[in-house]
Amino acid sequence: MNKKERREKIAKNISRVLTVLFLGFIAYLAFQIAMSDIEKAKAANDIGKSPIAIDRGRDYGEAGYRKVAENDKYILRADLTSGAIQIEEKKTDKIWYSNPPDYEEDQIAVLKQKLQAQVMISCLNIETRMTTECNNYSDSVKLGGMDYEILENGIQFNFSYPVQGIIVPVCYTLNEDGFTASIVTSQIQELWSEKYLLMNVSLLPLFGAGGLTDEGYLFVPDGSGALIQFNNNKQRYMSYQGQVYGEDLGIVKNSKITSNQAVRMPVFGIKCNDNGFLAIISSGDGSSNLFASVSQKTNSYNYVYSQATIRNSSYQHSSGNSTGGLDYTENLLKEEDYSVKYIFLDPDQADYVGMSQKYKEYLQKENKLKNSALAKNKYLILDLYGAVSIEQYVMGIKTKVETPLTTYDDVRNIVQDLKQMGVENLIINYIGALDDGFEGEVSNKLRTASSLGSKKDFQEMLQYLEEENVLLFLENDPINLYESGNGYSVWSDSSKTYFNGYAYQYKYGLENGNRVKGEHWYLLQPRLVPGLIEKFTDSLVTEDVRNLSLAGIGEYLYTNYAQNGFSGRPDTMKIWSQTMEKFTASADYLMVHGGNAYSLPYADVITDCTVSSTGYDMADQSIPFYQMILQGSTVLGTVAVNSESDYHNLFLKAVETGSSLKYAMISTDPTVLIGTEYDSLVYTSYERWRDTAVAQYLELQNALGEVSDEQILSHNRLQDDVTITIYESGTGIIVNYGEESYSYNGKKVEGGGYLVVKGADL
Repeated sequence: MNKKERREKIAKNISRVLTVLFLGFIAYLAFQIAMSDIEKAKAANDIGKSPIAIDRGRDYGEAGYRKVAENDKYILRADLTSGAIQIEEKKTDKIWYSNPPDYEEDQIAVLKQKLQAQVMISCLNIETRMTTECNNYSDSVKLGGMDYEILENGIQFNFSYPVQGIIVPVCYTLNEDGFTASIVTSQIQELWSEKYLLMNVSLLPLFGAGGLTDEGYLFVPDGSGALIQFNNNKQRYMSYQGQVYGEDLGIVKNSKITSNQAVRMPVFGIKCNDNGFLAIISSGDGSSNLFASVSQKTNSYNYVYSQATIRNSSYQHSSGNSTGGLDYTENLLKEEDYSVKYIFLDPDQADYVGMSQKYKEYLQKENKLKNSALAKNKYLILDLYGAVSIEQYVMGIKTKVETPLTTYDDVRNIVQDLKQMGVENLIINYIGALDDGFEGEVSNKLRTASSLGSKKDFQEMLQYLEEENVLLFLENDPINLYESGNGYSVWSDSSKTYFNGYAYQYKYGLENGNRVKGEHWYLLQPRLVPGLIEKFTDSLVTEDVRNLSLAGIGEYLYTNYAQNGFSGRPDTMKIWSQTMEKFTASADYLMVHGGNAYSLPYADVITDCTVSSTGYDMADQSIPFYQMILQGSTVLGTVAVNSESDYHNLFLKAVETGSSLKYAMISTDPTVLIGTEYDSLVYTSYERWRDTAVAQYLELQNALGEVSDEQILSHNRLQDDVTITIYESGTGIIVNYGEESYSYNGKKVEGGGYLVVKGADL
């Protein structure tokens, strides 16, 4: 068999495999549709018991759009026979539709009625423990279940689902830069609650969707941000799905994919041809998810939307002495509506840069973004680990011994060393610096660690750092409960799962995502965190320590199902916000990690900011959306440079995004950690990484020093592996991630390098 024949044979085999996969997908889709229909049929059998009657012949009047609201910029029209809406921009005559106006021409969609929906809901059948997916067109409008009310500046539709006995009110109102769509959660009615409960509501899933002939992209805030190009022929890949503010730690997992980047900002958007919009989940963001998909997957459209989680549920199978059962939470959003604010972009701003500018304007207007005095500089940020408790044999008995990694004197020596090498702007986050060290008892008071030095040594360190203008942050972890102590018990004060079990936390292996064998730990109930931090803050002020690093608060939300203190993710988010607000009212500077959007009004320094997206197959490009929002307002630090295998690439990402560099370090010989539960820190040797850290810091200062306090005006990809970031002064930073050199206006940018240019073209 010659090469041509082999290629033809391989091509045929690939074609067969793709055909089988496609047919399998179609069969799976048909099965899911059939199962949904079966569930609906079962429910329809006893529809007479429902408090909502079906009226398939109901006459809603004449079809077509009619004006229901208008302001200086926009006209809101609604079709009172279908629930569809459209928004007209007066300036450009652009009309945005809730549903594709050409949906009848779709040759791909299996169920075209879904293309007419503005609301999709998920209901739990308590008896069968099955979930039913419904949409407002097929399961409300067509069954005579829609009513409406014209408002002063909009319209409210009330969608009754007769089969499920559920009413979901949805409101649309115009505002100065677009419109707001809201699920009026306080008015949701579950009239057949002994049978059906509302679990999720998806809002405007096809608003502004791009078709097969449109050009543009979907924006999702995955990690630093990602773009999904229209019609990118990636329909065979999984659609994008992201939980706003990351996964729920209160849901214990046997395994975890550790490479996924979190969603830090409750936003999404669409650029379609010369137009675009940014959508902001302005209320209910603590209980929301994002979805995005491209054409030819289930229909002919490219779309992105959000979903409100109304309830969580879980079914526990019976085992041993356990009887099992179904459990579900109350309405998680009972105290707030779920609202999405759609902001339309002028044609000259209809891209992800324009989206970032609109979001920053929104945050500033709503006082949701702190403009920190620290943001005028780029820093070298050091995570210095103080003490850890390592299991050792003492007189033949295995016990935990507090082991110093970086003493108070070591901190002074490190600072002195770095100052002599030219590091002027230095931030230290001191982890495990207090009594019981890293991953010990929670700290509700400043108590120095004897293994790190005396209280006098601690005070002398503070005085020295102040004289050298070095910012010291003491880290307190108020959410992870490793052992009982200081008035907090792992048995009575830790968070619980659905069935009153402890919400154990585990470490997961990087290679397979499975749990790492070893000890687990607990989560402190959210309701107890404010009191803990308030006491700790009082002791900081007494000792004249003005800066605090709060571990976990800016990174994680979790649900606590304990009977004596239930809190859903929206409740936890409010508690975290209140905790940060109280601290910043009495102290100087606050540091958080990760930087979820609810921390932005309070944080001066955010570290562990991702500089890329997850790299999902469906996505096409990473963008620094997160950094474009915060540059010039907040100090942004990368993840630890020395924890990355390609630390030069991370340095280039810092140059592109305007981020400060962070390193994790210890002063002692890291071999003391080998074979212990802290062997993941063996890379943190100060002696090993000092020269690299200083060199990168000085180089970053040379590249970004003049634009440290400037906002990013523009960002673009010049080619696949070359980007340009332009600041207010017109300074442009070109970064070349490729191997070959790149020419910019006659200037060469070497592969793996960057170039700073004045007067860059926007």
